[in-house]
Amino acid sequence: MDYPEITTVYNDPDAEEKITNIAKVINKKGWAEIEPYAGGKLAVWVGIAKDNEVLDFESDLTVTLPFNYRRGLATGGITDEAIVVQYDYDNKEFQNREIVSAEATPKGMFQFTTEACGRFFIGGESQINSLMNFYNNQG
Repeated sequence: MDYPEITTVYNDPDAEEKITNIAKVINKKGWAEIEPYAGGKLAVWVGIAKDNEVLDFESDLTVTLPFNYRRGLATGGITDEAIVVQYDYDNKEFQNREIVSAEATPKGMFQFTTEACGRFFIGGESQINSLMNFYNNQG
């Protein structure tokens, strides 16, 4: 298996309407505990396109999520520090990414750095380690 992906969807059986804004989800107390497999993790794909073509590049890049994921983890019941890993499909391994400190991140946002496009997994340290262990033991 060489294509890690989180495919579970947030589903609150008590919700009267579908929630389409993740900032609303992560501000709900216990949101990360409702979906036990996902455990508050996010899968994010970052790509740069020009004229409908995805570009392959290597350069310093800061990725900004337009919501406070650190606060969202705490609200959701996850007490671990947030971490970000990127999956390298060529080498079939996870690579840690640096998270921009809360003090250096614009208020209400979450940032991490990378050098290339790709798929990133964001979550509490224990939850991400569990994800990596699962995929690392599949091969």
